[in-house]
Amino acid sequence: MVHGGSGTLANERIYIVQRKLSYAISATGLFVALINFITSIPRLGNKGAFLQQAVIVLIVLSLIVFISGLFNNNVLRTFQVLVVVFTGILSILDDYDSIYGLGLFLISAFMSFKYGFFKDYLKAKVSSIILLTFALVEYSAQVGKSADKWVIGIDAIAYLSLFIFVTYIIYSDEIKAYILKTQSSRERLKKIENQKEILAKKMSLLDAQVQALTAPIDLDSYGITEPEKKTIETLIMYRETEAELAKRLGISFHTVKSHFRHIRDKLGVDRREEIIDMCRNNFRE
Repeated sequence: MVHGGSGTLANERIYIVQRKLSYAISATGLFVALINFITSIPRLGNKGAFLQQAVIVLIVLSLIVFISGLFNNNVLRTFQVLVVVFTGILSILDDYDSIYGLGLFLISAFMSFKYGFFKDYLKAKVSSIILLTFALVEYSAQVGKSADKWVIGIDAIAYLSLFIFVTYIIYSDEIKAYILKTQSSRERLKKIENQKEILAKKMSLLDAQVQALTAPIDLDSYGITEPEKKTIETLIMYRETEAELAKRLGISFHTVKSHFRHIRDKLGVDRREEIIDMCRNNFRE
């Protein structure tokens, strides 16, 4: 068998269910196709031809569902559910009170529940399935030839409603726990996403601060001359007094004092330590 990826343990468990369901559904579909084929042999006319076409469609769908069980893939799980829903629709349209059609709709709901397709908007999705089933049952009854077609589908709807109500009563605790777990997961995810957004903003601010602290300033924009730049560089490298800097630079003490006075005025600082802090990234110490 081919796996669609290692996945987590939960994903592997879902895949086991997917594989078993594909075998069960395809085997049942092929068995039903065989029975329909055998029973349609003595029949003649268009109905017999239709049954033959239905048998072919059922065989093709069964084989496709069987193949879908060979791969651990969420798309194929969705396809399994859609095949069951499609088959259920055909069964209900063929016979409004068909237990097969109603049963297939319920199976598709259980499969969706197991596959996690109801994690979001559970109530809306379940309500949509119920409304669709009711609509199909009533439509199938309306297109019949019965004189009581306006009420003929009510019995099937009543039994389906009873089944759903009984199922909810029996599994209400599990359903509520599922809803709470789903809501809790969404809330945790939303909280984590909000925290990520806050952290991203903080990181952006920190990056800007780091950039401001590490990026060299544009000394030319401050009007710093080349001799003044050399004086700043020597100050940062040696941290000496003005007299020592003058000797190291080979210029007079008064010239150094003049450079520093101009530098402080241009940078808007008062002390040599502030000059070092502002310009440390322009020159390596």
